[in-house]
Amino acid sequence: MVEFAVPILPAKDLDATLAFYERLGFENAGAPPSEWNYLIIRRGTVQLHFYADPGVDPLTTAAGCYVFTDDADALHRDWNTIGIVTDPT
Repeated sequence: MVEFAVPILPAKDLDATLAFYERLGFENAGAPPSEWNYLIIRRGTVQLHFYADPGVDPLTTAAGCYVFTDDADALHRDWNTIGIVTDPT
């Protein structure tokens, strides 16, 4: 039996969220955000869903999601190469 969960996260701007995650190698797996006011993205076996919440503050929201990988160092190097800002703490 295969089981998995799909987080549904708030996004201030779905188009900006899609653009950011596309830089990380995710692809839109649903309709354009303007059609559903909702976003489904996928990268390999990772799937994330976002709903529009223009009032959400991405720096203070209580929402969160862990993405597990076999090689976090390689993933960090890949994302660092394309200029993704990370929290050094």
